[in-house]
Amino acid sequence: MNNMIKVFGLMALVTSLSAASVMADEVAGTTPAVTSPSGTAAPRVEKRIVHQKKRISKKLSKGKITPDQASQLNGKVDAVQAQEQTMVKNGKLSKKDRKELNQELNASGKQIKETKAPTSGS
Repeated sequence: MNNMIKVFGLMALVTSLSAASVMADEVAGTTPAVTSPSGTAAPRVEKRIVHQKKRISKKLSKGKITPDQASQLNGKVDAVQAQEQTMVKNGKLSKKDRKELNQELNASGKQIKETKAPTSGS
């Protein structure tokens, strides 16, 4: 039980820090921390990644998903982000690369929408 409280506390801290960072970027009118290393960004892909991370944080903070589910969903979004950054290292994203990333983001977005915390029914 004590470990569960620690996990929830840690997740709340991470969520609040992440949300504060995103809000600060929005207020300042700057691009969020999700930027491509080479500067040849795919802004729409990056914007979708940030949006999906916000959705996960929001569902976690409202108790609609568990910390384990949030971690799993964030892992999928992080994998797409890592793939995007690898593709950008090789130069500008091609239409094929962008399409592949968007398809993966479509799938993760659907999973975020459909994931719900297990209900405790007796």
